[in-house]
Amino acid sequence: MKKYASSIESALRAKRRMKTRAAVLTTIMMIAAMLCNSIVAFAEGEAGGENAAPAGVGGTGTKSTMVGIIFWIVRGIIAVIGVSGLLKAVQAQNDEDPRGRNAGLTTLAVAGFGFAATFAIEKLV
Repeated sequence: MKKYASSIESALRAKRRMKTRAAVLTTIMMIAAMLCNSIVAFAEGEAGGENAAPAGVGGTGTKSTMVGIIFWIVRGIIAVIGVSGLLKAVQAQNDEDPRGRNAGLTTLAVAGFGFAATFAIEKLV
């Protein structure tokens, strides 16, 4: 009976870890999106518009550089999450734990989609 209790506890811990990783990834993506939207709102504008640059001032190269740096930081964090998912999948495969393996592969897939999404979002910003 104790054997089953420990496997249930292990599954619940793995589920909590997955939820935590998904929440962290979502939070990071939302923060990056809000930062980029606020930068865009004050950095760009039509000629003569409310946010237009004064005459003789260059374009938005600094904004583009800052957005690029922010997205590479986010990609690095997402890559660390993906690597932890890969390590979890490999460890669970060695322990013959299909739930842990699936959790690790799911984490890796979510991180991969998040990593790819950063490129798409950066193009939109």
